[in-house]
Amino acid sequence: MAFMRKKTPEELAAEEEQRAEAEARYREVVARAQERRGTSAEQLAAEAAAKDLETRRAEYLSLPDTQARAAFDRADGLLQCSIEFVPGRAVVVTVVGDGISHQVATPAEVLNSIDREGWDLVTGSFVPGSGTMIGLYLFKRCPEHRVTA
Repeated sequence: MAFMRKKTPEELAAEEEQRAEAEARYREVVARAQERRGTSAEQLAAEAAAKDLETRRAEYLSLPDTQARAAFDRADGLLQCSIEFVPGRAVVVTVVGDGISHQVATPAEVLNSIDREGWDLVTGSFVPGSGTMIGLYLFKRCPEHRVTA
């Protein structure tokens, strides 16, 4: 049977030093983990903001008048677009004019926004969709119609 002996002051000091070193390592590990979490949270926030920006950009680029403006700037001769709507309900499409976005409620307002981008309506027809109607429109380039700010 082993007897417990009293530790010398040097042994007690060595144990205390080991405990202090272990605690310092632990605090360092915790600090690095918190730093990583903070960076991770910042990265997630940045990624979410970038994704939101990309979603808004895609929505903007899909707007009829934005597409008309881009086609005019590319010097396209023709522009085809479609507007989906439910008969008896207002069409709500966001258009951008003079740098200000607003929502329009009728196909005529959408068509007028395209006209103001330098396009003349050539023909239009309607095709039934599943519970909706799709207006198909063909425009030709008409610089005289272009409204510039």
